[in-house]
Order: sequence, then C-alpha cells, then structure tokens
Amino acid sequence: MSVANAYEPGSGSTILSYAGICSPDNLQPNSDPIFSAESFDEITEYSIDGNGATCGTLATNINPTTTQANEEPVVSEGAHYTVPSHTPMMLEGYAFDWDGDQLTYLWEQRDLGPAVALGDADNGQSPLFRVWQPVPDNPIRYIPKLSDVVAGTFLSNIAGSNGAEVLPTKNRVMDFRFTARDGVGGVSSDDVVINIKRKREGHPAFSLLEPSAGGVLGGTATVRWDVAETASAPVSTSQVELYLSTDSGATFGFFPFATVDNNGYARVTFPAGINTTTARLMLKGASNVFYDVSDQDFTLNSSATATPEIPTPDVWSLVAKPNTGARIYFGEGADTGGTANNYESVCRSRPRFEETSTVNQSVSDTTSVTNSINIDVDGNIADGVFVDVDVSHGRRGDIKLQLTSPGGTTKTIKAYNDGTDDNGDQDRSVYADNVILDNILLGAYPVEEELRGIWTLLVEDKRAGSDGTVNSWAIRDANARTATADGATSPITFADNSLVDGTIYDCNLTAYDDTVTPRRGGAMVVAGSVAGSVASPQNQQVTSTSGSGGSIIPEVASLPTTRNTTPQYSLVPDAGFEVGSVGGTCGGELSGNNFTVAAVTANCTVEAKFVRLAPGQPTISRVEAEDGAITLFFAPGSGVTPTSYTASCTAEEGGGMTSTNGDSSPITVSELTIGEDYRCQVVANNFERESQSSLWPSVITIEALPSGLPIWLLYEASK
Repeated sequence: MSVANAYEPGSGSTILSYAGICSPDNLQPNSDPIFSAESFDEITEYSIDGNGATCGTLATNINPTTTQANEEPVVSEGAHYTVPSHTPMMLEGYAFDWDGDQLTYLWEQRDLGPAVALGDADNGQSPLFRVWQPVPDNPIRYIPKLSDVVAGTFLSNIAGSNGAEVLPTKNRVMDFRFTARDGVGGVSSDDVVINIKRKREGHPAFSLLEPSAGGVLGGTATVRWDVAETASAPVSTSQVELYLSTDSGATFGFFPFATVDNNGYARVTFPAGINTTTARLMLKGASNVFYDVSDQDFTLNSSATATPEIPTPDVWSLVAKPNTGARIYFGEGADTGGTANNYESVCRSRPRFEETSTVNQSVSDTTSVTNSINIDVDGNIADGVFVDVDVSHGRRGDIKLQLTSPGGTTKTIKAYNDGTDDNGDQDRSVYADNVILDNILLGAYPVEEELRGIWTLLVEDKRAGSDGTVNSWAIRDANARTATADGATSPITFADNSLVDGTIYDCNLTAYDDTVTPRRGGAMVVAGSVAGSVASPQNQQVTSTSGSGGSIIPEVASLPTTRNTTPQYSLVPDAGFEVGSVGGTCGGELSGNNFTVAAVTANCTVEAKFVRLAPGQPTISRVEAEDGAITLFFAPGSGVTPTSYTASCTAEEGGGMTSTNGDSSPITVSELTIGEDYRCQVVANNFERESQSSLWPSVITIEALPSGLPIWLLYEASK
C-alpha cells in the first residue's frame, strides 16, 4: 500500500495492508478478507474508468433471490458533527436494500498523515482507528470499541488496549466512511465528517462524574457530568441523552430513558421495574455522537425511594487574599432533603494570551517565510507556549519550522526530513502532504525570559521540487494551572501560593456528602473569578441587614467583597409581606426580589425593608338605602386576609364623607342626609396597607320611605 493510500494505523488489517510483517506495529498476524475503502475505490476506478475497462465486458449482476438485476443498497450516514476532543464517539449509519438482502455494515476512517508508531497519541492528521470486519444487523460503530470504553483501557496513553484505537486530542477534521454490502456484489458507501474541537488546556474532558464509582441508587437519583463547553459553540449541543445498561455496559437501551439540558446536573427517574447490581449509565450528546459511560457498575432499584439530593450552595463572595490565596464565602442553599458535610472549590487559570496570525504567503526552496506576533502580556515563559501551524505543501518532509522568542531563544517546531529514518530506512511520512500542527508544546525556556515582545516564526522549504503556502499560525499560553480547596463550612480558604500572581482564575463550588461511599455531589455552581495577588488585595466590607417581615441573603455583618465588583443579594419576604425598599450606603438596583449592589469602592451597607402585602380588593354586590343610611354588601378580595374594612359614602354636593369600619360584610354607613345623592365605596385594610377601593357604579339617593321598604326593592318593583 502506498503512502498516498495509507488510511489505516500501524500495519493495517485489510487485504493489501502489512498485517503480520510490520513489527512492532502489527495489528494482527494476518489480513482480514476484506478490501479497504481506498483499495475498493482504486479497483473500481481501474476496472470501470481506467485501463482495466478494456479487459472485458461489464456483466449485469443478477440477484439470486429476485433473479433480476441486483439493486445496490441505499446508504446514508446522517449529518456531519462537531465533537469535543478526548471523548469516545458512537457513529450510526442507515441503509436499505430494495432486494431484501441481509446487509453487513462497516465503518472506516479516511484520513492520511505522517507515519506514526502504533498507539502514539494523536498528531492531528494520521488515522487513529483501525478497520474491523463487516458486521450484520448493526450499523453502529463505537470508537474506541465499547468494551474498551467500559473497561477504561482506552484511557492508558489515550490509546486502546492494543494501540489500534486512539482518541483524538487535537483540533482536526476526521472523515469516516460507512459501507453497506448485500452479499451479492452490491456495495454502497457514504462519508461523514467529524470536526474535533480541542478541549481547553487544564480543563477536564466531557465525562460522566456520577454515578461512576459504584454505589446504590433508588428510583430517582442525581446524574452529574463535566460539560467541557459542549453546550457552547462550536459543539453547540444543548441537551444530553441518558441510556441504561443492566449487563455491565455490554449493551445499552436503544432509546434514551431521559433527555436533559446539558448543564452538568440533573435529577432523573429511572425506568420502572429495574433491580440490578450491574447497571451502567451512558451519557450522549443529543443529535450528536460523543458520549461517556459510568466507570463502574452500580446497584439500581428503580422501585426504591429516591436517592437524597445534595443541596446547591449559594455563593456570596470570592476574594483574593495576600500571598496568592483566596476565599469563597457561601450559604448552604435551599433544603433538598439531603445533606452536605464538605464543600469543594476548583479554580482554573485563564490563558494569559492567545494570538493568531493569518499569513497566506508562498514558501519554496528559494523563498522562506518569516512572520511575527506581538504578545502584550507580562510574565515569564518557564512553562512554555503552545503553537499551531498550518502549511499547505506537497511534501511535508521538506518543511522546517522554527520559533524565536522575544529573548532570542530559538526552538525547532518541526525538523527537515530527508526521507530516511534513524536507521537509514525509507521514512514514508516525508511524502505525505501538508503540515498541520496543533497544540505543539515548546517548553524549557529560561526562567528569566519574558513573554512580552515579538515572537517570530520561520518557515523554510529545504528541498526543491514542491512548493507550498504558509496559511496561518497561532501561539498561546501553556501556563494552565488548577487550584483546589475544601472545607465543611464557609468560608473555604485557598492556602498561600495556591494561585499565580497576576493570573486570573475561574472558580466553581460543589457540595458533597462524604458520609456515604461513593460520595454524592450536588450541582456545581459558578463562584466567579479572582486574580492571584502577592500584595494585599483591594477588598471592601459590605454589611447587609433586614427589618422585620423578611430576610436578605446573604445577611452578613461584614462580607469581604472584591473592589469594583457588583454583589448580588436575594430578598426573601415572610408570608404576608413583600419587599418595600432597599437602602443603605452601597447603592444599587432593585429588580423584583433581587438587589444588585453598585460597584463597591468603599465599605458600605445594604438595608432591606419589608412591608405587609395589601389585602385583595373587595367587590360590592348590592346596596340598600333607607332612613338616612346606606348598607353595602360585598365579597372579600383574593390574597391576604384583611384585618378590617372601611365603607365610606361621599355626598355629590359639598363632598362631605361619612365612613364606618367593620370586620365583614355588610357595613352600614349612617347619619346621611335624606334626599342627598351619594357615591359609596369599600376598602379592605391590613395594618398600614389598604386595598384598591371597590366603588358602587351608580349614585345612591337617600329618600324618605313611607312604606318602610328599602329603596332598592321599591325601585325593582316599579320597573
């Protein structure tokens, strides 16, 4: 098999590969009885469109079942996808055969790159996944093999149990071909493109956290996972699907038993009637192909009571402290029925810089390319830098890449390859095209060297015969740091020297119950960002208080707050109360029951006040007027129960008002003038608050009543 057609890792395993004669990179002793997709394409092209087309006559392939011309299977692999790096995938194709033949299915990776040793980590170009023999009835391929993922063997050096399958770890584009065969000569294929998005340095991959270490679960339980930015562009997977296995991960249900938002936390209810000690959970991106599986079996009884839910803490404040430490202040959060006895915070550093240069310059044996990027950040480069380079070229071995730092240190990113390896044998990787290098670490710089300044890339073509184009290159921080701290109560303190001076960290907080094995966790909450500081940081103190009728969260006598931040407070009224106002010296904005403090520049106070809810507006149903009095009948309004009602009538002439209080309907307003017109209303009272008034819609006239009958009844009788 030529270098231009080397689509298999190691020795390969198909006909025309080098299986058994490529030690130490043999996949197996002998080839499988199957041509690779590339060999099949070449055979087809030669026999139909090439010189072989003149060797004979193309005969009609007769299907023995239908005795008619055989119909090829109809194949579709589905959509193209963007997935996170360091994560297994599940590829599913679709096929149909018009003749009703039983189909077999095969997935193959279709990527070319430099020759690498079997089991080497991803270089961003070479094939990672071997070819297996076609299988009937199942158009799904797990990569790596599902059994390797369940056993965890693929995690060793990010490679499979025999190095035949290696997880992608670079930004790259991968092509997979799905082929269906009907067994009587009909073959159809389609390709799917998988775009790999490299995870952030120092951050975890998409992975299932709970249940993952065993344990016992009831009918409803917590599922936790690392999202790894998969809900954001470019992966953009807003939901995940959950699949259940009851045979230790050998098989999983065909349909998900739950679909939840991809936010890292969910309470899920398991299917009824499950009682097993060999349960596993699969978490898969909805409408995508990436997934993860529980690391160990767990016991599941879906008829048992729910597994307790751990409360989600309320983060109040995250502040730096001298000597590059930090503190997180928090509350326990709302009661969920579960308990927490430990709180753990993880802070991860942000990249100090990440710059890209679009070059688009030609490179040849007579014309080298120099391109520079200016890094406008202070700090040293003892941890090194990551570099990406993209060069289009017909012979990658000809290209030499070097990077020179502002301090004058030159490092080789890629050396010139003259076509022989260390043993003097032919090195086939020299003939592959293009140089696409992703996330190459250049380390071991002198500790005194500074980041700030001009970084220069030199691209040379060391051999005549093939020219190319330098497309782009990028440089970014390799100073990825992680700090952790935990504690039983607020605050959690990061010890001195936990952070790096001047580096910004993004932090989270999770509550755990460590009294059970394995530990159970709650929802992870964002704690905010903090910059490491050797000197005393500029922190201010905010004091929050509340009056009667409610509470403010947090309510702390002196809460340390980072200068110029805008803390958030929640106002919680008691039953029958509502937020009245928020005062104090801090200033800020009230929205509903949430108060955002103005940027804190000095020690200040927040004072919450609550007032009783106004009672509901009563509704007047009828009135009676007689003997100098008007009686109002009404129904109470909804909401808070009033302590009293006030009925009042105002004369049309002169505006004099007469009022009477009462506990319930009806209320009679007396000492009114006979012959006078009045307008009357009822108001519900509740201490210092009153409802909207209920006004009788028409004028009421007080008349002398010789019959003694109510005026409203006489009026009705006269109609």
